[in-house]
This record gives sequence, structure tokens and C-alpha cells, in this order.
Amino acid sequence: MSRKINLNTSWSSKQGILDKVNEMERKVKIIKKLYFILDLYDGMEVKTASKKHGIGYMTGKRWKDQWNENGFDGLERKKGSGSKSKLSEEQLNIVFELIKEGKLLTKQQIYSFIKKEFGVEYSLRQIDRIVKKKLKCGYSKPYIIFHESPEDAEKQVFDITEDINLNLCIFGFQDESHNNIDENKMRIYYPLGTKNIRYKTRERITSSIMGFQAVNGQSVAYFPKRSVTYYFLQFLLRVRIANTDNPHTVTKIIAIINDNYHSEESVLEELKRRNQKEHLNEFVENYISYMKITKDKKPTHKQIERKLNSYKKKINVKNKVTIRNMRAMRLASLINSDKELKNSLKEIMPIIMILDNCKIHKSHITLGVSKSLNIDLRFLPKYSPQFNPIEQVWRSIKREISYHIIKTKKQLQKTIYKAYMNIINNKSYFKNWIEKYTKHKYQI
Repeated sequence: MSRKINLNTSWSSKQGILDKVNEMERKVKIIKKLYFILDLYDGMEVKTASKKHGIGYMTGKRWKDQWNENGFDGLERKKGSGSKSKLSEEQLNIVFELIKEGKLLTKQQIYSFIKKEFGVEYSLRQIDRIVKKKLKCGYSKPYIIFHESPEDAEKQVFDITEDINLNLCIFGFQDESHNNIDENKMRIYYPLGTKNIRYKTRERITSSIMGFQAVNGQSVAYFPKRSVTYYFLQFLLRVRIANTDNPHTVTKIIAIINDNYHSEESVLEELKRRNQKEHLNEFVENYISYMKITKDKKPTHKQIERKLNSYKKKINVKNKVTIRNMRAMRLASLINSDKELKNSLKEIMPIIMILDNCKIHKSHITLGVSKSLNIDLRFLPKYSPQFNPIEQVWRSIKREISYHIIKTKKQLQKTIYKAYMNIINNKSYFKNWIEKYTKHKYQI
């Protein structure tokens, strides 16, 4: 969603500003003519003065004649003066409509169209002037919206926000961004006569960041090792800590984060134990008992072998997915089983978090933990990032990265974090969103 800058428009209308710009531009042109006349006062020849001011001899002669005839008034540009446009109003309207329909998108396309259809050849620079000044069109990178975004996407946003009262909850937006050191480089100043060179490493350096943009609470930034459920749970815990005033509750959550039970080492030990012969035999016996009770028959040797092989894949110590899933389940069990923590969090102001439909956000583990932490997850329509204000924060951060020469991952994360904390609480990112989609009045 594009953000609207807080601007005092009481000084003038947009048209008033444009009129003022045109007035000042006319004055600048008159000043140039007056400097030319001053040179003639000093005895300079018309040809020499014209060369000095970068104009043709005939233009200089015309300025001299205008001064001789009417003085200051003669130098002012008369309305309607100048050469007649090579394109008629009708032809200009045709070009405008094609731009509006998205059929002419670049200067080169417009140049080719005008030359082919109307037999008129402009320079690309003149094309730019015509499109901007006469047709009143802008020229910038487009904001992308997915075709897959549902037609009633905005209605869905209203549906998930209709009961939100910012006076009764902590409210914010969540998203994740993947960054690298090869973001589009911006133009920078450099001394003329030298080459504009910047050095970079060939190493591929990337870093992801999970962010919570709080409207009326504490914003959070977290750098996960991977975009998986386990690290998203870690992120939710940090959001809860940042927006909890009870020191005892904060201490309990920190203890859960640091608990060795969900560490990679602990999970590997458990997987090694399950791979031992005694445990595998126990698994087979349990499976046979289960089949006798539920199916009223003993499984065949082939069925037992298939089941055992499937189980061995799940407990493979080299299976990173299994390790991450077990860590997530163990972390979730510590949170969900702590009744004292859950009861204390019920007494604290709930967090309402707007986020996308990423798989890790909607997993049953995530939903269970968010409920225990008193965090209400509200999901945006599918393929509709334009309704999440934090997307604009990521764009600003990527622009900031492009200004820096980054050599290490630590330096990249430091740059991202500094930029994030500098802009994340800028109200202009979400002010219009709050005013549009929330019913209850809240002073931003």
C-alpha cells in the first residue's frame, strides 16, 4: 500500500503551485535575456554575446530588436508565442489514451508510435517533455499487484478489521523480507574526470528479517536462520516480550526461549535414541498391537517393513526438516503446557497482528502458540501484499542497502536493523490504513 505524506495543503492548491512554477520559470528566462542585453550595453557584438550565452545569432538579434522596440516588455514571452505543435490536440489525446490503457509504456514506444502513425519525429528528450507537461503523466517504477489477488480483497480486509479497537489491544503488521547485497544500486555523486567505481565481494551474502510494525506498541525486528515454523515461534515470543509489562511473565518467556529442551543438540540426542534397536523393536510391537485393536488382524511382514522404513525416514538424524519440526513441536509444548504463563497472558492486553497467508503462519503449531501467547493472527487475502503497510518499510530498507558497500553478513544485518529502527515507527506508513480500515477512532 502506498503511503501518503503528511503535508499542509492549506498554503496553496496543486494548480496554484504549478502556476507559481511557470511564473518563476518565465522570470529565469527573462533574466538570461537581460544579461545578454547588459553585455550589449558593455559594447559586446551580438555574435559574441550570443556565443557567450549559448544561443544562436538570430536569437540574439531578435532579443536585441525586441529590447529596442519595447524595452522590458519586449523581452517577456507572449502567450501563444513560439512554434506551433507538430501534433494536434486530437493526436495528443490518442497518445494519452494509449498510455492510460497501458499500450504505450516507455519513451521509445511513444517515439516509435508517433513516428509511424503521425509521421512526426521527436527526440526522446522532447517526448519526455510532451508526456509530462502536455499530457500530465508521471514516469516512475510501477507498484506491483498480483493478478491472483481476489476481486473482493478490500472487502475481506474490512471484514478482518471491523471489530478492532486500538484502545483495547496492541495492533500491528507483520511480514518477512529477504535481503541481499545486490539490491539495485542507486545513482551517487562522484568527481568528474574519475570513474564511478564501487567494489563488492563475489560471495553471496543474504539475510532475512521478520518484522512487527506496531501502531500503538513496541515494534520488533528478528533475524531468523531460516523461514520456518520454529523461528516464527521464536519471533512471536519476542513480540510478546516487547509488549508485556509484567516482569515475571517476561522472565518466564525468556526461560522458555533459553530452554535446552528445544535445542538442536537435544533433538539430535532424541533421534539417536529412537534409532536404537530397542526402540525400533518397541515401535514394531506397538504397531502390531494397534493393527490388532483397530483392524482386528495382525499386519503382514510387508506392511510392517513398509511402516518401519517410513518411520526410519522420519527419525533420520540427517533429515534437517525432521529436526526443525521437532524443535518447533518441543518449543510449542513448553509454551502450551505452562498454565501459569497462559493465565498471566490472559490478563495482559492482547496483540492483534495483520499478516499474510504464508504456510508457517497458518500451521496448527503456530495457531496453538499464538493463542497461548494471547496474540490474535488476522490473515490478509491471498496474494494481496498491497494491504500490508510494512511492505513499504522493506522497500525503504532495500533502497538504504543499495547505498552501502557491504562485505559481511553481520554488516548487512547491522545496516538492515539500523534502517528498520529508524523508519519503522514513522506514522506515515500506516496512518491512512488505520483511518480507512478501523472503525474506532484512535489518535495516531
